[in-house]
Amino acid sequence: MVIPGGISSEAVVKESRFCVQTEFAHRPKPRVTTTISLNGEVVEKVETNWARSPLTEEDKRDIEEFLKKQHQMVMQKIGRKNDQPDPYPDDRDNHQPAAEDLVLKVDRKLSQTEGVTGWAFLLKDGQILTHRISDPEDKKQFKQIEDFSSLLSATTSMGSFSGGILHLPDGFSVFMPVQDHFLGIKLDRRADPQDLTDRIKGLI
Repeated sequence: MVIPGGISSEAVVKESRFCVQTEFAHRPKPRVTTTISLNGEVVEKVETNWARSPLTEEDKRDIEEFLKKQHQMVMQKIGRKNDQPDPYPDDRDNHQPAAEDLVLKVDRKLSQTEGVTGWAFLLKDGQILTHRISDPEDKKQFKQIEDFSSLLSATTSMGSFSGGILHLPDGFSVFMPVQDHFLGIKLDRRADPQDLTDRIKGLI
């Protein structure tokens, strides 16, 4: 069994200094946990369950890549508290989650889904965030389909593109807009692409 490395950072919010730690735990179940502490007391945790404990160096790299992403998103979320006042309670449900929150929520769902082998998030600002997607051809394919979906939505009078399932020899690729962004997911034959699409839409 290999042990992924962890990350520790400090964040200052309105004169309060927080310690933020992200690490992988094997027990009681495999998971990536980000713990936010103030004066030694835990004030919040963000946890993402993982399918299994890492057995290979590739498993370790996948976990460390996700671990860094989760840690960065939590740090960015904390940083925004310095710049923006909290919304009034009546306004909370009217705000769309920030891109980082949305990506983290979708990442959690996909990492818990059997048969998902990788995914790529194309953000509206042009960034591409990938998980277990390293083949340049896969990234190129996701971008081409995103370009095509934008063109289709802009030129057709029939409606807007709501996603699609591409059948492959060894599985599926699912493509769908997620708010102002675009998501591509690779699946093997164990996964149900329509069910996964419905569950992702339920997160938005």
